Amino acid sequence: MLNHPPQEAVSTVDARYIEPSATTAIRAGEKISQLFTRNMKEPYVSQRLTDRGYFFQSLFYATTFYVGDKGVLLFDAFHGRGAQLLQAIREVTPLPVTAILYSHFHVDHIGDGQFWVDEARKADANLRIVATSANART
Repeated sequence: MLNHPPQEAVSTVDARYIEPSATTAIRAGEKISQLFTRNMKEPYVSQRLTDRGYFFQSLFYATTFYVGDKGVLLFDAFHGRGAQLLQAIREVTPLPVTAILYSHFHVDHIGDGQFWVDEARKADANLRIVATSANART
């Protein structure tokens, strides 16, 4: 049996497939190539979205982060991906994570909270956590 390279899915919206890049922002009409395969084989996928916004995905869990002037704002520090997410952040900035916004209190979205508290302490940074009261009870 021949081993053929994976074929790109046919886009139903005429998108152009690109290689992921932490330095070049994705544009309208573009999609990350082989995203399913990348999630199965690579530790994570990182993609620049805007001048300061970034997409991160690992094993089909995705989040975004924003690089500010003094620190990084992280949306949902999902469980078990802290070290990989920190590595992706370090690819674009040396600034510490100074704020986390939790969208909801499911454990897969808040599970790495302690990792980020510990990282903030190591960086001597103040970490602001924005969440609902349901998150605090969890």
